[in-house]
Amino acid sequence: MIGIKVVAFRVRDLEGKPLQAAINSSQRQTDDRGVYRFYGLQPGGYIVVANSNSNYSGGSAYYGETPTYHPSSTRDAAAEVAVASGSEASGVDIRYRGETGRAVSGRVTNVDLGGSVGPLMVYLTYAGTGASFDLSYVNPSQGAAGFAFYGVPDGEYELNAERLEDGRNDGLSSQPRRVTVRGADVTGIELNLSLKSSIAGKVVLEPLPQRCDEKPQIALEEIILRAHRDDAVKTPPANLFFPRETVADEKGEFKLKPLVPARYRLRPSLPGENWYLKSITAPSPAPARGAAPSSGADLGRSGVILKPGERASGITVTIAEGAASLRGRMTPEKEGARLPARLVVHLVPAEPASADNVLRYAEVFAERDGAFEFKNMAPGKYRISVRPSSDDEPIDRPVAPAAWDPNERAKLRKEAEAMKIEIELKPCQRAADQVVKYR
Repeated sequence: MIGIKVVAFRVRDLEGKPLQAAINSSQRQTDDRGVYRFYGLQPGGYIVVANSNSNYSGGSAYYGETPTYHPSSTRDAAAEVAVASGSEASGVDIRYRGETGRAVSGRVTNVDLGGSVGPLMVYLTYAGTGASFDLSYVNPSQGAAGFAFYGVPDGEYELNAERLEDGRNDGLSSQPRRVTVRGADVTGIELNLSLKSSIAGKVVLEPLPQRCDEKPQIALEEIILRAHRDDAVKTPPANLFFPRETVADEKGEFKLKPLVPARYRLRPSLPGENWYLKSITAPSPAPARGAAPSSGADLGRSGVILKPGERASGITVTIAEGAASLRGRMTPEKEGARLPARLVVHLVPAEPASADNVLRYAEVFAERDGAFEFKNMAPGKYRISVRPSSDDEPIDRPVAPAAWDPNERAKLRKEAEAMKIEIELKPCQRAADQVVKYR
């Protein structure tokens, strides 16, 4: 196979943990003997594919044919290749199938929203994993907004269209469209664009009268705010894996954009161990005549739900001084036993009144030797719960904390009560040497 494109996707890290995004190495083309070679690879597990992303292969002799994975299969039956540090994996041959794929095509509508018409990107991703199969550029300024993918094997996919923000607007995006390819082309798909959304508000600092230390108070500009997507989409396309982030200005004001319609959780990155996230609130609607005013919606518990084009504003993020920290170590309860490879340690509020205060929950991964550390914790009483983590949980994208789910919060409280380890963290306290026995 002369001049065919070959791509190696890294799907596991050095320790064998899965990588959801399947980051690819630089592509290569075979020479006149059909030989290809990759070098400078990170250690880990790889899958190798010939004729990947055929949409970019216009003019190639293999244009429109489905990808063939090593040794000679579709993606779901591909064999992984282990690449060790300083070694060379050889004999990774591919028997090319040369099968004619299907076409997935359609058009993007509402391309002139926002007053400008710029290039669009259409993503075709595997529905089961969110990994990219291909992407296509569409230039509606040339009089058409059609797209087409060729060489698509049978399977379940999702389509998304996106126009990135520019100086005049916050960008556009479409809702995901599920596509089933079964023995025939799929045509006539419409991806309707809508304006992207945003979240705006203000960060407020609450210092203690008795400061934790003599260091200068943090500046508002040092606080990074991130919007993490939290909805039913567990495997979003690669372009939606990671959170949007912004920095507050000198007045504490911030704006997170552009955001696709979804539920979001705001999580700050704080410069220093003396501060913690106290609350996230939104203004309440004006009360009816004679009714008492409410204290505002608790977005720390519910998150921010954005509709297409919605501009959520007036949100207050309160950062308070007096954070505590806790360091400790997991040990097996049975002498001579070994801890699981990956353990998640949870701090659960012990006070009944804080059972649904999502901001009081925290979780961290234990190190290989069982060590763990919690930082930037609100003062109060806590219980500890420990859970093993699945080896199949991807490590290359943010993981939604269990406490975001109300059912999981209830489970965590029961598990923590059963472990009977209660700790009181006082303002500015640095607790250490906490030992937790793992059963």
